[in-house]
Amino acid sequence: RSSAAANRPRANRYPIAAPMRIPSSSPTSNKTAPICSDDLTVGAKPSADTPGAPTDRGKARYAHNGAMAQPSDSGPGTTAALLAGYLHAAGVRHVFGYPGESILDFMEAARHRGVQVVSAVREGTAAFMAEAAAMTSGRPGVCLSTLGPGSTAVLNGVASATLDRVPMLAISGQIESSREQFFTHQVVDHDRMFAPVSKLALRLDPASADTVIRKALRTAVAERPGAVHLTVTADAWSVPAEGQVSLPPLAPAAVSVDV
Repeated sequence: RSSAAANRPRANRYPIAAPMRIPSSSPTSNKTAPICSDDLTVGAKPSADTPGAPTDRGKARYAHNGAMAQPSDSGPGTTAALLAGYLHAAGVRHVFGYPGESILDFMEAARHRGVQVVSAVREGTAAFMAEAAAMTSGRPGVCLSTLGPGSTAVLNGVASATLDRVPMLAISGQIESSREQFFTHQVVDHDRMFAPVSKLALRLDPASADTVIRKALRTAVAERPGAVHLTVTADAWSVPAEGQVSLPPLAPAAVSVDV
C-alpha cells in the first residue's frame, strides 16, 4: 500500500453514501428532504472521475445509455403518459427506482412530465426512499421496479409502508402479456405476492388505465393509508389509453374509497 493511501483520511478511502437534499414533493412547500446520494467520496470535491451534481448524473445516464435513448413511443395518450400525468397532478415530483427494460417507457414519460426518476442502488432501497419521501412531503410515495427479482426486492418496503400507514404506489414492470402465461424466466405472480402486504394489488391495462390509476391513488391515501401495488406489462406502456387526468379525492380523512 502506498504512503499516500496510508495517509489519506479513512472517510475518503472507502466509498460510502453521502447525504444530499432534494426539494419536497409538495408544490406548496419549500422544505427539503434528506435523500442519499451515490457520491464516491465524502468531503471531496468532484473531479474528472467523480460524478458531479445529481442532475448531471441523470443527464449522463440518458445521454450514454443506449437502451434508455431509444424507448418505445410513450407520447401523449399512452398508458405511460397517463400514469405520469396522474402522478404529476397528485404533486409527486420524484419516483424512486432501479432501471429495467420493462419500465423504460414509463421512465421516459415521467421525465417528460417533470417527474424526476431517482435511481437507487437497488429496488429495495428505492421502496424505503419512497416511503421516506411520503412521510416528509405528505404526498404518496412512488417506487418503481422491473420484473422478477426486481419486484421481489421491493416487498419489504411495501410491507413497511402499509404497516406504517404511509401512502405509497409501488409500480412493477412485467413481461409482455403475450408471453406472461407460459414464460417462466423471472416471471412472478405479483398479485399473490403483494396482496398480503398491501391494501390493494392491481393490474394496469390500457383499456381501464384511467379508472385503475384513480382507484390506486384513492386507496393509497384513504384511511387507513398504505401501499398499493400496480403491475404493468412491458407492452402496455406504449398502447393508447383512453381518459384524461382527473384526480380522485386525496384527503386521507375521506369517508370512502369512491373513485
